[in-house]
Amino acid sequence: MAGSVPADPDALGQALLAHGHVVVEGLERELTVQTAAEIEAALASGSPEGGTRRLGALFSRSQTAQALALHPLVLALADHLLLPTCAHYQLNFTGATALDPGCEPQRVHRDVGLYPFRHPCPITQIQAVWAIDAFTSDNGGLSIVPGSQHWTHEREPTESDFVPVVMPAGSLLVYTSALLHGTGVNDTSEPVASVGFQYSLGWL
Repeated sequence: MAGSVPADPDALGQALLAHGHVVVEGLERELTVQTAAEIEAALASGSPEGGTRRLGALFSRSQTAQALALHPLVLALADHLLLPTCAHYQLNFTGATALDPGCEPQRVHRDVGLYPFRHPCPITQIQAVWAIDAFTSDNGGLSIVPGSQHWTHEREPTESDFVPVVMPAGSLLVYTSALLHGTGVNDTSEPVASVGFQYSLGWL
């Protein structure tokens, strides 16, 4: 399973470059609880897709979500990874996801797939995912392929390459744009929710 590391920006930045992801456990439990309360009604009626509910435009629904998006640790990582290749970066996505029991798995993808790069390619975006509910190996919160940001364009993942992200509620996962990932099947009786923010190079 994907493990956590200390909340040291330099160490986290190096881990992101090497492995494509980092987890910081229990970083902001109170803020994630407040965000969940502010978006609960809207997320409950969010757009369903194969048992997955999605909600966008979080800043119009939750002031606390703004605090998560502007968290100093996340911005320090964005500075570390994005500013070497741009004058400024931008927040280009805010959203919440709830995986209902029995939901369909998400197609495995790279966020950089929006752009016609050949792999391996430079980092164009980073994604920050805050766990409203605990991510477990059974509830499908997210599966990743560590190190896949370094793979060639032709290489395809096998089932054994995937690792579930396991982290308690209030934790932070950050991953880079070329890391293969996708939500899985929720085999539990309870939904699992998270909020995510994507930061991209300013010229994209």
